Amino acid sequence: MNGPNHEFGIAIDGAVEYSLRLIPSNKILDRFPPTHEAWPAVIAAIESGRSPRMLVLDWHGADGSRGRVSSGVTLEYLARSGLGLPAEHLRSPDQSRR
Repeated sequence: MNGPNHEFGIAIDGAVEYSLRLIPSNKILDRFPPTHEAWPAVIAAIESGRSPRMLVLDWHGADGSRGRVSSGVTLEYLARSGLGLPAEHLRSPDQSRR
């Protein structure tokens, strides 16, 4: 359970850092050693008016390898959960409303 001293993050084997990137421009907004340090930047980008669908969190390996950790609404959910913020209202674009 998240609390004020809980730091939720994602760790990818071999990753030395993570970056928050905008799509489709691929502009890197910032880099972070652990993912939990990226959560405030994700929320700030969304609150400043960027669509979650434009945000991607990538991992970077020491050997130059890289890959996607998360993006879109899922990334927003992870960031909100990692900071202990409400996230129940978020729905994936592919979830149908009932």
